[in-house]
Amino acid sequence: MQPARLTDTDRKRLWEKRYYCHEQPGSLPLLLTSAPSWEWACLPDIYALLKQWTYMNHQDALGLLHATFPDQEVRRTAIHWIDSMSDAELLDYLPQLVQALKYECYLDSPLVRFLMKRAICDLRITHYFFWLLKDGLKDSQFSIRYQYLLAALLCCCGKGLREEFDRQCCLVNTLAKLAQQVREAAPSSRQAILRDGLVDVKQFFSTNGSCRLPLSPSLLVKGIVPRDCSYFNSKAVPLKLSFQNVDALGENIRVIFKCGDDLRQDMLTLQMIRIMNKIWVQKGLDMRMVIFRCFSTGRGRGMVEMIPNTETLRKIQVEHGVTGSFKDRPLADWLQKHNPTEDEYEKAVENFIYSCAGCCVATYVLGICDRHNDNIMLKTTGHMFHIGFGRFLGHAQMFGNIKRDRAPFVFTSDMAYVINGGDKPSSRFHDFVDLCCQAYNLIRKHTHLFLNLLGLMLSCGIPELSDFEDLKCVYDALRPQDSEADTTTYFTRLIESSLGSVATKLNFFIHNLAQMKFTGSDTRPVLSFAPRVHTLKTSGRIRDVFLCRREKVFNPSKGYTYIVKVQWESPCEVTYVQRTFEEFQELHDKLRLIFPSSHLPR
Repeated sequence: MQPARLTDTDRKRLWEKRYYCHEQPGSLPLLLTSAPSWEWACLPDIYALLKQWTYMNHQDALGLLHATFPDQEVRRTAIHWIDSMSDAELLDYLPQLVQALKYECYLDSPLVRFLMKRAICDLRITHYFFWLLKDGLKDSQFSIRYQYLLAALLCCCGKGLREEFDRQCCLVNTLAKLAQQVREAAPSSRQAILRDGLVDVKQFFSTNGSCRLPLSPSLLVKGIVPRDCSYFNSKAVPLKLSFQNVDALGENIRVIFKCGDDLRQDMLTLQMIRIMNKIWVQKGLDMRMVIFRCFSTGRGRGMVEMIPNTETLRKIQVEHGVTGSFKDRPLADWLQKHNPTEDEYEKAVENFIYSCAGCCVATYVLGICDRHNDNIMLKTTGHMFHIGFGRFLGHAQMFGNIKRDRAPFVFTSDMAYVINGGDKPSSRFHDFVDLCCQAYNLIRKHTHLFLNLLGLMLSCGIPELSDFEDLKCVYDALRPQDSEADTTTYFTRLIESSLGSVATKLNFFIHNLAQMKFTGSDTRPVLSFAPRVHTLKTSGRIRDVFLCRREKVFNPSKGYTYIVKVQWESPCEVTYVQRTFEEFQELHDKLRLIFPSSHLPR
């Protein structure tokens, strides 16, 4: 039976829809899903219409790769539009495109050919495409498809890259084995197990020479630095690793290796924040965001980039006592200590204002929860950023029937104290509010992009992103139906609500107490450069200390280090340690906390 032809009236309706979609980017999916049965009976006419279509923005075309649109001609047209994006943009959306491979009816499809072609032409795309396909092998339903695609990629990429990927996989397996051993060991023996396990890592580099880290193909390392390696005393006991840079003038590359935590959610959250930051920068608004790498190398393991010269809000606050989270001065005092001159401090405050505003908007839009003071970091330069995205899209932790995250986002009085320059409101606070509202409204204009990207990840297996109801959190947060003036008023009220929330500070305080209990109720300050606590029983008594000389160093940063000679009483031995001025300053500050009534020399 021949399909019915369109009447003039029907054709006019289709062209009206075409015009509407052209004027309203991202609405082509609406045209296709809302078409009545008689329109689908005339697919040749719709296909002809698609070929005449004015190019759709490639960000909007991503929505046509969802499982809702299985038609091959529609998907072919979407790839035709997406092909216009640059390699840098493709990297931003690569995880979603790899997920969209599940929605293809055939293995040989326009999307597969597009990804293979672009991967062969750019090393960065090859690198991330390889690791995303490796992760896809764990998907029981689509593992065969990803196996074929991975084999095709390795066949096309050449012998050199195949050997490089083999080295990366070997390194990841070695680190995963070590991380598992440290995690399962008793706390008292973890340091020894880590030290012994690092011998295997050193052997890897002795055998293979150099290796690129999965975090980025630009991170080429040639060894491990055991003295800078340790672990975090958290539930998953992630490893804190320092790799030797192949570049002799480059700094050591410090990463966190996690085993037992699914980093795909962190990866997705950081991707969304990175895209938000690009939108702001493209519109001339630099929010001074700290963008760091995070990559899953398999289910339950992965790497996270470490940002130097940072501290958690908890450690900053507890320098003022366990109730430091209720005080207003800790953040300002800490920034003042690391930025002693007036110009340095003003620059740090400016960085804090912008980055804090960006964090407020990003965490609210993505519904990021579990925001305690160990999940918020502050750089000595004033940049604030969030880590640990185990809960998002409004899936908050609960105490019975009460949400643990009661405020819209984390914005406390000690943050306002830094912005105002004191405990009284200032014009800078109004600038901060304007900045938040401006950043929020810029993101709202790209609501369809974030819904498309998150929608394509519905099948990836992240528990908190499993159906369209989870996307409602982002849709409600962005309020696309409201005017810019209304949303400016709305977000201003959110800031007031967050600032007035006692629940956030109480949450911080409870976390402080929990951390004290977790670490054995030892409230003594711990030095950041001492991986373990030294006691008279375990380490013996120091008889004398001499400052021998200073040396110029370039790793981990350019400056000077001081060689200190340490003489021990029993057994009688001499050791040499290197300390920077900042580490001496930290020792001095911690001694003042332990002995507040003593007059220590400056």
